[in-house]
Amino acid sequence: MDERRKKALRAASYELSRDMDSVQMVMTYLQGKEVLSRIAKENIEAKGARSTQVSHLIDHISARGNVAYDALRNALIQTEQQLLAEKLPLFDLPPQSPEFTPAQLANIPEGENLDILDESLLQRIDAIHIRDDPDSVPSGRKTSELKAYPMTSQPIGLALIINNVDFTHMRRRNGSDVDADNLTMLLKAYNFQIFEEGKTRNLTRGKMEDVLLRFSQQRDHQKYSCSLVCVLTHGQNGFLFGTDSDRANLVSVEWMLGLFQGNKCPNLNGKPKIFLLQACRGEKMDSGANMYAFGDSPDSVGTSRPADDELYKELISQNYDETDAMRKATEAIASHSDIFVGYATVPGYVSWRNSEKGSWFIQAIVHVFPRNSEKEDLLSMMTEVNRLVANTFKSSSGDYKMVPSMTTQLTKKLFLPRPNLR
Repeated sequence: MDERRKKALRAASYELSRDMDSVQMVMTYLQGKEVLSRIAKENIEAKGARSTQVSHLIDHISARGNVAYDALRNALIQTEQQLLAEKLPLFDLPPQSPEFTPAQLANIPEGENLDILDESLLQRIDAIHIRDDPDSVPSGRKTSELKAYPMTSQPIGLALIINNVDFTHMRRRNGSDVDADNLTMLLKAYNFQIFEEGKTRNLTRGKMEDVLLRFSQQRDHQKYSCSLVCVLTHGQNGFLFGTDSDRANLVSVEWMLGLFQGNKCPNLNGKPKIFLLQACRGEKMDSGANMYAFGDSPDSVGTSRPADDELYKELISQNYDETDAMRKATEAIASHSDIFVGYATVPGYVSWRNSEKGSWFIQAIVHVFPRNSEKEDLLSMMTEVNRLVANTFKSSSGDYKMVPSMTTQLTKKLFLPRPNLR
């Protein structure tokens, strides 16, 4: 969406949230125009109060293109809400980017930047617009002597999403709600059942530990093929922050993984247990760079180099905490079988998040998985996520880069089922 439309939508967001009626009819119109997927519509409907539904609908529209803005305006007119429609000015559509066939893409000169993500590839799921190059296109699901985990249960498994946005001692994690919404839609497309949906946002350290413990002990795990835990929060190497966390009040990653040991979680014995952690693992950033610009920000800050004193002071002035005790911590991953942990970044470094589109790591996952899961196993897809983040993302200032990492004790290949994206 161009800046004119984004600015107009932000300016009208209060009146839209307060006065929009017939929200269901508006969303039905948008679904008919293929601006809103069925999964996105159901996710917004689950938000409860009308004003909350409208707020999430506006967030959804702002993350889409110019056509989505114009469709929302037309939906208001069609539902006889002309006064609200007038809050959204009409703008001329900018020239459309050229479309390319696969054959043409193969002949694009190396290094030429083109946005080749076609929303039809995601079949109406929220598009994560990533400027990517046209390599690494899988040609078919690979065969191997290595056996695959059976993934046949309905639902496929329980999924827990912890989304911490607002903190007592640290800066707000703008863009995290976008991550949570995109993950919810993606996991529902793969027929995961979301555990305590709508109740796991902004959890204190104690509440995080409580929900993780209860999730690990669910008897329903016995009926399902796998489990998934995703934590979106601030972090340090080996630790995750609750909304009330300070230097000594943290959730240990080792403790969390230990909950899923065979003797503590027998209902998941022999089944894959997936963890996706969107959090920093330290305070390092690339050297010789200026302060990041508005838009992309790290999930933890600080510096491990004395030469960065001025940068560090500026970061501290913006309500970030120094975490000396956590710098000394080492991350011990339990050597238990059938566990996969995907980290947003490598040990010792910050992870990056865009205030409007969400974190680089989750954007890449939502981009890669629907396009490749019918052909590639989890490790292959996560390798593509690593490549995509490392090669195509950079901070708003252009100075910082990032690469995710993973730890696996999987003993078989893990293929997700065909996603239901309609």
